[in-house]
Amino acid sequence: MKVKNRVGLVAGTVVVTLTGSAVANDANSPEVMKRLAELEARDAANTAMISSLRSEIAAMKTQTGEDWLNEQRSEEVRALVADVLADADTRAGLLQNGMNAGWDNGFFIASTDGNFRLQLGATVKVRFVYNNQDGSPDGLNDEGEPDGTGDDDRWGFESRRTRLRFKGHIVDPSWMYFIQGDFGLSGTFSLLDAWIDKDLGNGWTFRAGKFMLPFSREPLVSHAKPLAVERTLITNYFSPGRSQGIELLYSAEQWQFMAACSDGGLGSLGGATASALTYDTEYAFTARVEWLAAGTWKQFGDWTSFKGDEFGFLLGAGIHWQSDEYGETAMGPETETFRWTVDASAEFGGANLAASLYGNHTDINQDGEGAADGVDQYGFMIQGGFFLNDDWELFGRYEWADEDSTADDLSLATVGVNRYFSGHNIKWTTDLSYGFNEITSTFANSGVGFRTDGTHEDGQTVLRSQLQLVF
Repeated sequence: MKVKNRVGLVAGTVVVTLTGSAVANDANSPEVMKRLAELEARDAANTAMISSLRSEIAAMKTQTGEDWLNEQRSEEVRALVADVLADADTRAGLLQNGMNAGWDNGFFIASTDGNFRLQLGATVKVRFVYNNQDGSPDGLNDEGEPDGTGDDDRWGFESRRTRLRFKGHIVDPSWMYFIQGDFGLSGTFSLLDAWIDKDLGNGWTFRAGKFMLPFSREPLVSHAKPLAVERTLITNYFSPGRSQGIELLYSAEQWQFMAACSDGGLGSLGGATASALTYDTEYAFTARVEWLAAGTWKQFGDWTSFKGDEFGFLLGAGIHWQSDEYGETAMGPETETFRWTVDASAEFGGANLAASLYGNHTDINQDGEGAADGVDQYGFMIQGGFFLNDDWELFGRYEWADEDSTADDLSLATVGVNRYFSGHNIKWTTDLSYGFNEITSTFANSGVGFRTDGTHEDGQTVLRSQLQLVF
């Protein structure tokens, strides 16, 4: 029999008993107490509520004397029992199997002893994107060469992110897990994250699996909690993304530290789920440190600051050092990359401000004897927002980057608005971006709405509007 039916049977039994007692005297009151005891025995999770119910019934009896269970009191008792059953229905105690289930910032199933827990979550993002690009290079002339006469205007709808998440612990709360997959634009399901955490105590945690490398703050903030529709183009380029490996984490009242050894995550390797013997990198190390000068760690789980939030200030810095596979002809020249970032975030209880600075140095060893070529690239972003009232937020962002080539620097501004229906769980975001210079293939990303411009072609405009549902 289903849990809801079992709880409903108990509810029916109690209510029928009370209804039958509406015209009875206190001789039937032991029967009421008997039914309440049965309800308490069938769902241990409601013990506190039943205890409170017993106290209230006893108080009513004391106040009214021998004729306490008249018709009016019977109605009050039935209302109290209904409250208990409503609470039982939401948490659905599955006592036969020693399990509990319900809602706690997500749907969950757990053992009554707390040693096993599975929580389910999902993300659905539906998005409209419009792109205008002057002199689009997509068109070809009779010789098959770009002639800049492609379609300047493109628009459409997409489901950018449709994700499923599973997290919890097993054996005891110190063994945690997280699994996340995405259906992608094509509808093909792919694995994004899959890691096991072991709480070592005293703030230390060991992690193994596939996860976001701990480099810059922007990718470490959940995809469901950005300020704009998407993260910046520069963080998509400079940040190493996800990889497979191991990580050591430390968290204290004001400090956090993360260090990872992985398969690397730059370029085509970013987000890959590959076998251990795949040609990828010789080594890759990533580390990040954060200092919480004011506020709480929890409030920096997103970029915004709702009205009434306390003041908070966070400083962070990260590095990523990676050497690609070498010694094999198939891998081409040896490439070594070192990237760094520093960032600061402030929250003011209704307003927010953040900035990040990035750097990249890459050596390309063509002949195995030394660095024959290399690049030095830099970029920064600054963004901020403020609430007009409890539900509407305006924001703006600017990002710049030098890719160390003859191409124009990236120079991109974005403004937009958020409408919060239920925090980040149900949110509508619309933003408008304008490229003051050409957006080169280094930074262009059609997945977030930006195409590659022709040489020295500026003025690309992108309008995005998105409705998201997250639980």
